[in-house]
Amino acid sequence: MARLISETIRLWFKVLAEVIAAGGKLYADVSKAWNFIAGRMLEDAEVTRDKFALYKITPADNLVTGIMSNVIALLIKLYWTPIKLEVWKDNRTGDVYQLTNVHLFPTPLVNSLIE
Repeated sequence: MARLISETIRLWFKVLAEVIAAGGKLYADVSKAWNFIAGRMLEDAEVTRDKFALYKITPADNLVTGIMSNVIALLIKLYWTPIKLEVWKDNRTGDVYQLTNVHLFPTPLVNSLIE
């Protein structure tokens, strides 16, 4: 499972780097979509803190249609809150991660996700 999480986040960072490089309207649209999808998924989420949470199907899973919604669903299942496109909160520790450089793979972040 750790490799799946790592590769999903790696792919998302590649996509996000392209979005940030394009800037302007594309970045604004992706950010708006992130907030909308995360809000919907958080409403439907049945977050449990058991070791099988990743394997449980929840109503929020019906909203997964691509890489962005997949990352959001993964964060929620890992007991994280996708606050904004570039701000994620680890609900286990209270740590907030601000994504500042998508060109560098965030190994500490991924390690925190797979703990």
